[in-house]
Amino acid sequence: MTQEEFVSNNEITDPNVLISEFFALFPDYKKDERKIVSTWEFLLKKTVGMKRSCGKPYYLHPMRVAAIL
Repeated sequence: MTQEEFVSNNEITDPNVLISEFFALFPDYKKDERKIVSTWEFLLKKTVGMKRSCGKPYYLHPMRVAAIL
């Protein structure tokens, strides 16, 4: 998967796969992995069951934004 494919991803919704793919595609963030994973887990807890208007899990949006930035 390329970085562009990751940003536009509509198929992978498993949070564990997403965070693993993120670090595989953006190795520069590996040094902050502990902070990022902690923040990701916090987001997942706070958005349990939340969906975007398209029906996809809410957490996909912040992950896409992080990948763009």
